[in-house]
Amino acid sequence: MWNKTTLMSYTLAALVGTILSLVAINRELQQNQCIRQCRHTSQPRDDIPEDYIGARWEESDDHDVKMEEYIPVVKPFTGFHKAEADNFRASLIEETRSLDDMFVTQQNIKRGQAVHFAETMMWSLQTETVDIPDFVHSMLPRETGLKPAQFRTCSVVGNGGILTDSRCGRQIDSSDFITRSNFSPVGGQFAGDVGSKTDFITVNPSVFAFYNNLIKEEDQGKFLDDLAKYGKPLMYTHPFRLRNQAMVCLQAISAMKKAGRMDQVRASHPDFLRSVETFWKGRGLKALRSTTGLLLLSVSLSLCEQVTLYGFWPFNSYNDQPVNYHYFDRPIIGTWEFKDKWLERELVQHGPLHNFTEEFLFLNRLHDRGVINLHVGPCS
Repeated sequence: MWNKTTLMSYTLAALVGTILSLVAINRELQQNQCIRQCRHTSQPRDDIPEDYIGARWEESDDHDVKMEEYIPVVKPFTGFHKAEADNFRASLIEETRSLDDMFVTQQNIKRGQAVHFAETMMWSLQTETVDIPDFVHSMLPRETGLKPAQFRTCSVVGNGGILTDSRCGRQIDSSDFITRSNFSPVGGQFAGDVGSKTDFITVNPSVFAFYNNLIKEEDQGKFLDDLAKYGKPLMYTHPFRLRNQAMVCLQAISAMKKAGRMDQVRASHPDFLRSVETFWKGRGLKALRSTTGLLLLSVSLSLCEQVTLYGFWPFNSYNDQPVNYHYFDRPIIGTWEFKDKWLERELVQHGPLHNFTEEFLFLNRLHDRGVINLHVGPCS
């Protein structure tokens, strides 16, 4: 049993962490620097970021408060610039060791090795390493088997509401390699907009909460059934990102093993997760943690000659039309149900971990250089 001192330490750590998160959210909401929503001013603006020069100035009336927002312009795609794309890929592969460390294998993790988690929990009282037991090591693939640009065309499908009525499904499905995230729906009523094919799907540990953390067999069965809707993609999850997420990821892997589907499982290597963060921050991104979309882009840029992004649009409107956060209806923050969807979106977009607007502006610059195709709007 825990003693009184330990319980008080955990309680204090949780309280301090909550306060710091609220402070960070408040700072983001107030210091928007004109890349967040801001109130109308009649004064000339001389502080517009360079990325917004020539941008549209859109208005909305959420909550009966007149709000205005700078919307960056995504220029028509003029084609991939092979030299730019090749150089960027080479740098990414070299700095992240993506071809060797994208996921854990018997080559990059030794039997009995103490593995350091990718991130340390704030105010953690736990050891941030885990020993790899023999039975886990024996389940790992021998090597990644990855090659640079082994696919010609790849689609990274985000979950943004910009995909609603986009009719991009056929274009997405025509790609050689398609990545998705977090059990976003495909096929059926969504096929026309987002397609049906999936080759690689990353599943954040928080998604397992929708399956009651896979404790019961019936929840594991539902998880396996939902994964089967994507065919037989590689499932990429993160047992070595944070210690408190390791167990539920191992539950998912165990369920896959019992179902005879271990050939579909890949666990991210903590060194790869850390080096991806370092790579993007070294190119100017300041967010505390990269989004899942940026992680998928890192995977795809390593493996693909030509990468097209769909569903990446963090803004509330497009061409004067409102845009939902997702193209489907599901809680954004864990399993919490918000009646006020505007508040839910604000808490996510202005939270302490990610900066969606900064990330989008960076992707737009890669688009302009011909490194990626950032597709926004309907498909022809």
